[in-house]
Amino acid sequence: MKTRIFNTLLIIVLACGMAGVLYAQVDTSKGSMAVEVQDSSGAVIVGANVTLTSATGEQKGSTNERGEAVFRGLIPGSYTVKVENQGFRVFQAQNVVVRVNGRSTVSAVLEPGAVTEVVQVAGTAITVDTSSTTTGASLTQDTYTNLPLGRNVTSLFSLTAGVAPSGDPTLGAANPSISGATGLENQYVIDGINTTDVGYGAFGVFSNVYGSMGTGVNFDFVKEVQVKTGGFEAQYGQALGGIVNVVTASGGNEIHGAVYAYLNPGFAEAKYKQVNTDFDEARVSSPMTEIYGRSGWDIGFNLGGPLMKNKLFWYGAFNPSFASTDRMSPEGFAARDFGIQTWKRRMYNWVGKINYNITDNHRIEATAFGDPSRDPAGVHRSLLRENLDNESKNEYGTRNWAAKYNGIFGMNTLVNASFAWNHTYFYEIPTLDNYAVQDYTKPTSSSLYTMTGGVGFMENNEGNNKQWSAMLTRNFNALGGHTVDIGYALNNIKYDAVRLYSGANWAIPAAKGIASEDVGKTVYGGYFYKYVTRTVAGVTYSNLYRQIRGNFTDPAVTTNTDYHNGFIQDAWQVNRFLTVKAGVRWEQQNLSGNLSKYVFAANWAPRIGFIIDPLGNRKTKLFANWGRFFEKIPQDVAVRAMSEESGYLNFYSTSIPPTASNIVPGMTAAPTGTTPTIIAGGTKAMYQEEIALGAEHEFAGGVVLGARFIHRNLKRMLEDISGVTVEAYNAGISQQYVVSNPSMSLDIFHNPVACTSGDNCDTETGFTYDSAMLGADGVLDGFPDPRRVYKAFELTAEKRFGSNWSLLANYRLAKLFGDYEGLFRNDNGQADPNITSTFDFIWSEALADQFKVGVLPTDRRHIANLYGNYLFRGKLNIGMGWQVMSGTPISKLLLHPGYGNTGEVPVGGRGAYGRTPTQNYFDFRLDYQIPICDKYKLKLGSNLYNAFNRKSVVDVDQDFDLGSGDANQDFKKPLRAHRPFYAAFSVRLEF
Repeated sequence: MKTRIFNTLLIIVLACGMAGVLYAQVDTSKGSMAVEVQDSSGAVIVGANVTLTSATGEQKGSTNERGEAVFRGLIPGSYTVKVENQGFRVFQAQNVVVRVNGRSTVSAVLEPGAVTEVVQVAGTAITVDTSSTTTGASLTQDTYTNLPLGRNVTSLFSLTAGVAPSGDPTLGAANPSISGATGLENQYVIDGINTTDVGYGAFGVFSNVYGSMGTGVNFDFVKEVQVKTGGFEAQYGQALGGIVNVVTASGGNEIHGAVYAYLNPGFAEAKYKQVNTDFDEARVSSPMTEIYGRSGWDIGFNLGGPLMKNKLFWYGAFNPSFASTDRMSPEGFAARDFGIQTWKRRMYNWVGKINYNITDNHRIEATAFGDPSRDPAGVHRSLLRENLDNESKNEYGTRNWAAKYNGIFGMNTLVNASFAWNHTYFYEIPTLDNYAVQDYTKPTSSSLYTMTGGVGFMENNEGNNKQWSAMLTRNFNALGGHTVDIGYALNNIKYDAVRLYSGANWAIPAAKGIASEDVGKTVYGGYFYKYVTRTVAGVTYSNLYRQIRGNFTDPAVTTNTDYHNGFIQDAWQVNRFLTVKAGVRWEQQNLSGNLSKYVFAANWAPRIGFIIDPLGNRKTKLFANWGRFFEKIPQDVAVRAMSEESGYLNFYSTSIPPTASNIVPGMTAAPTGTTPTIIAGGTKAMYQEEIALGAEHEFAGGVVLGARFIHRNLKRMLEDISGVTVEAYNAGISQQYVVSNPSMSLDIFHNPVACTSGDNCDTETGFTYDSAMLGADGVLDGFPDPRRVYKAFELTAEKRFGSNWSLLANYRLAKLFGDYEGLFRNDNGQADPNITSTFDFIWSEALADQFKVGVLPTDRRHIANLYGNYLFRGKLNIGMGWQVMSGTPISKLLLHPGYGNTGEVPVGGRGAYGRTPTQNYFDFRLDYQIPICDKYKLKLGSNLYNAFNRKSVVDVDQDFDLGSGDANQDFKKPLRAHRPFYAAFSVRLEF
């Protein structure tokens, strides 16, 4: 209670005592500019009039005591800067670029003369941002439209140093590993709206069955993309990985737009390499669904212009896209007789925006975008089947809108306020509502069973994230210049999930093991095994079914979260050489399932950074930043651990579903599921600490070279745990799950104790009755201190597009090691943030190297990117991309000795079995512009991906044994190969 009162008082003080509040992301869709004015002797000029002119009108200001005029809340783009002062010539700089969430600096030197004389200059904007300690990269339209990149904005992420593939195809390119974190630990912001999936922490829409469905944001909507990889200042949170900030285009005083079509035809793609048959050793234990081709096309338009010149502007775009993947069942499966199955996807992407300049200093903006998507009826899951009864259709997408106010009072106060709403949904609708059956009566030459029947497990979901924010920034002088930010924001989240299995509902029959009050309750679908023979109660039966999944509790679960955050930060410019940025961030998350709730309170995240400009000319910076960052917990834990799920397993029957007339005499049903998991008192949110330091320098011609070092250390982890050993579990001791912060010092369970006699001895299990019960026993439970450490050294080189060429290059040397990967497990593909199976058992010999520190699955020692383009005579553009990545570590993974799941327990040490092959790919872009008249031009283009057709192995099978306990003869054999060469073509009419 005292903590809640203190936190409430803190919010009141921040809101009232400081005369305003600040949104924690400071409207990340905008940028800023500092204009420094001095005379030819180097003396600063106070009171000079500064005017910024852009496509949306003018903003005016004057220089302060430091000879500086700062403009905030600027729409990213190109500006003209004019400086006027009595007795001096007018200074005018054109094409000064403002980038999203960054500061551009213009140094204006006024020459004596008449005010009617104008001195025109160009290229005066300084690229190095000496106001920020953040590491990462910003990519503008001029960069990515000239490079060989995919259509979706997610293809940009990997160009940034510190970004690596997430590993598992479940996450895809949309959810990369950034600075050592898993793909479910990033934050994604579009036009200031947090679009991160509230259920799992992914980009856009996420399904626990299909993985990341992404969001339909294509290049033609986008003005700029910023990827932050570290060094976050106090206004940033909700991410242990990176922060991806996307800004869409806006309208202006001139009507501009484009009509376009892009084509990725199947005939322009090379033959795929099948991992089942085309490598040295064919897969024999666990074949993979085969891919035979991908194709797609999209058309669209974008258009923007004025409704009232210099006052009211509009922008809109519509870009439907269509994609197909041709797949086939492997040899030996009856479903191969049905031929190639095409998975079709239809995405209807749109965006709209209104900007209104109430005055030069007061502006409002309304933005909205969405991507309603459909996968028409087809087989979208595995084709390792006897039939195609698992056909279904998917409906999913996002709908987002925001209203924002941006106001400047004088030259020293900025106020922002906004409301945003992010809505996501995913629904799967089976064509045939049949039970899914893992059929051991129909083995193949390469598999112990064949799947038949329906789709099996389904998880449909809908999320709503309502985001309130406001902001105040205040500048003043006291022993130097200060920019003080104060802030508070609230995310109100509702997430609904429906978890069930395909097949008709059925009533629980009376049987051994069934509680009398549960007889007749409705089970929602089911998942079954079918055996050739099975012995039950001493009698052997043929063609017997066993029910292994199905719950009788309501499959619809509603969860909620109120996520509060606030911060205070001071950017103290001691002098022209030194800036100190110090701040603290406060976060609180009130997490609720449908039966329990918990408050993760008092999350204090201090930050301190130093920026040195050794020459005082804004072209060089040395920086260092230390910070603490907390996780924003996804709702999956509220669905699965803070709600109820109950069922019975192991009904044996001669047909399905089980009934009183077909169940096998003598069978015993086993209760399963969970009541709401206890959250141990004092449990706190997961956090990590980071040190980031580096240097940047701008050379002649606008080339910026940089070097930086990042060190991240996970200091506290949040997971569900139990106090049972595998040996005790297998002997019959039940698990009591608890959500906690596991560590070496934890003592919240009675440790399992083997016994043979005595009043406290359960002779049937061979352990004491209080084994694994909740409650301290004076003996440490046996968990390790969870570790995840990331160290990286990066070199960067960047030349923004100008003088007909651009360059984006970086190299990273990194190491990622520990005993805990994070919110996603690449070893077994588990996407259950904060409730993975990693710490379900305390350590014993059966867990081998589960808790041993070693290299983690997404560790890539070396990554290099080299991208650039050259524009010949303003018409022919040639772009090139080259990416090289070292392989990922290979481990020997055993079945879980308790659960029996594959890919769970490393033995012999993490990464002890080598690495996957190095990846090395070249891409090229060619496009040609044909002027039609003054305002129109036609652009014809083509991208050539994986130009040398390198079909490298991307991932290998690390499971040493199968779910049945048999040896996996495919251990270390390829699981996936890189997509072969393919080409894409485009035509655009721009005006």
